[in-house]
Amino acid sequence: MKQFMMRSMFAAATLVAVAGISSAQTLTAEIPFAFRAGRTLMAPGSYQVKVDHSGGAAIFRLYNNDNHAGLVLLSYGTSEPDKAWVASGHPKIAFECAAERCALRQLWTGDRYSVYQFSSPKPSRGEPALVTQMRVISARTE
Repeated sequence: MKQFMMRSMFAAATLVAVAGISSAQTLTAEIPFAFRAGRTLMAPGSYQVKVDHSGGAAIFRLYNNDNHAGLVLLSYGTSEPDKAWVASGHPKIAFECAAERCALRQLWTGDRYSVYQFSSPKPSRGEPALVTQMRVISARTE
């Protein structure tokens, strides 16, 4: 568990992403642990997350630059960003981790209105869960 916590802290310090206002955004992240995105297990590595707002609904494309695996995700809904997130002014990504399994739960691109929510398997009953939030610190728009 100590190694897991160290990896989570490392991830929080190394996430790099791009944020801006346009029809598409590309975020880049170094995620040093395996995680679930929807029902798909994603390997640790360097990721590009393309957020496309052009069709009304946001479409998320995750692509692992290291092993060239990718997938398309839709959020199941949105919520208002946490006041601390808005005050920081930096986009964020959040994972819910239980035991040594993590799942992508939220992505905030930096706008004041929408935190995108993603579904994934829930932790087992009685299994403690930890939310790992990472700051997004750079962005590219297309």
